[in-house]
Amino acid sequence: MNKVLRFALYLILLIFSLPIFAKQKILIIESYHSEYRWDQSYIEGIQSVLNDDFELIYFQMDGKRIAKSQHQQQADLAWTFFQETQPDLVIL
Repeated sequence: MNKVLRFALYLILLIFSLPIFAKQKILIIESYHSEYRWDQSYIEGIQSVLNDDFELIYFQMDGKRIAKSQHQQQADLAWTFFQETQPDLVIL
């Protein structure tokens, strides 16, 4: 019986400690697109500093290739993506 209680306690501690080991999510909302040199440059800079300590997720606004009339629609998509991913931090 003692072994069963000890095992149950270890299991409970493991379950409740899992969020501590999860990487924090950082959403990077790119103004343009990943092929654009400006985006490549600052993404490389961010990645070089943060290394593998965080989970980086990206959303591309694609502002250079879409019509201005589509900017609000793209912003709405970015907002939806933000709500779905629930990041700990957003970099714009």
